[in-house]
Amino acid sequence: MPPWIPSYQTLGTRSLWKRQSHSALPFPLCAERTRQYYLGRNALYHGAKALGLGQGDEIVFPAYHSGTESAPLLHMGCRLKYYGVRRDLEIDLGEIESLITPATKALYVIHFFGFPAPIAELRKMADRHGIYLIEDVALSLLGRAGDRPLGSWGDVSIFCLYKSVPTAAGGILAVNRNDVELPPLPIRSSFYSELNLTVKHALNHLELHGGRAGLALRRLIEWPCRAVVRRSKLAVDCPDSLDFDPSLIDWNMGPITRWLIRRFDYRRIALRRRENYQSLVRRLADTDVAVLREELPEGAVPLFLPVLVKDKFPTIERFHAAGIDAIGVWGIHHPHLPRGEFPDVEFLVDHLIEIPIYQDLTEPHLERIAAALVDLASWPEYKQVPEARTASCTA
Repeated sequence: MPPWIPSYQTLGTRSLWKRQSHSALPFPLCAERTRQYYLGRNALYHGAKALGLGQGDEIVFPAYHSGTESAPLLHMGCRLKYYGVRRDLEIDLGEIESLITPATKALYVIHFFGFPAPIAELRKMADRHGIYLIEDVALSLLGRAGDRPLGSWGDVSIFCLYKSVPTAAGGILAVNRNDVELPPLPIRSSFYSELNLTVKHALNHLELHGGRAGLALRRLIEWPCRAVVRRSKLAVDCPDSLDFDPSLIDWNMGPITRWLIRRFDYRRIALRRRENYQSLVRRLADTDVAVLREELPEGAVPLFLPVLVKDKFPTIERFHAAGIDAIGVWGIHHPHLPRGEFPDVEFLVDHLIEIPIYQDLTEPHLERIAAALVDLASWPEYKQVPEARTASCTA
């Protein structure tokens, strides 16, 4: 059995470059007006509070989202007015502007999966109407729009580190308006959760790159560790959970994560993600695999390869059987979003899956992934939906 290819990047010694100076770090790690949290949703909660948003305040918000973004705002009592997202992840600026009324306090934008939204135009729109712009960069760390990093456009911006670099968790709030006061420093954290998840990244690396010896070593380390955890009854607060837990709002980014984020080679990470994405697209050319976006726009640092399939969760099970941790992207129809109002969003929820392209995948890994995709596309019951190719775009 070939090594398991996990959904997220792994942590090996080569992942650690050297301690970088503060000025050499990318945005927002080099920014002065930031707060670090255990989770990105914590950052969003405190960012919205810093803007003075709360009970009854209206926010124009994308209908396509995971739920971790809307939950803190709904918890605060904000009213979300939704705008559509097309099957190619593009948005209609005219539709968004038509939703803004005198009651609107903020506009929320998500850079989907590493692809920059038209943030310069959205910034102008927010300024034109005198409302706040909240920029969600949780899925697009290291991306750029023009000559500016994503996250530098919003009045407040939020980031989620563990999706792009091998950390246990880590959320960052950047407050880009000098007239907005920084929230108080968070003071709590869970060292055990952080340690547990960091060790898992390292064990994933052993299996992914170590062959049979790496897998054997992983099992040798994992077995006694699991026994200790069972006896101690320790629980891990995992960032992958989509639940919003108010008890975690004030949790800080842990010391291991703070140590790690000073040592990654971010330039190489961005380059490798782009190269791996383009390598997979080339391998899938002239096949029946429906890649949602085949071209990478300038400044995009992709989170994964988005692929459309007919039967989302059975397809994911087949990938898991092949040793590849594909993920169903945001496969939830939110109860607060009326069915039928946003058909393109429902299409994405039902058919979009996430294929890994992260920075420590090698050419043999990419070849395995491409072969699994091509094989899957040949099975009649897993054929891509007929409309899939219409969703493919070149940006």
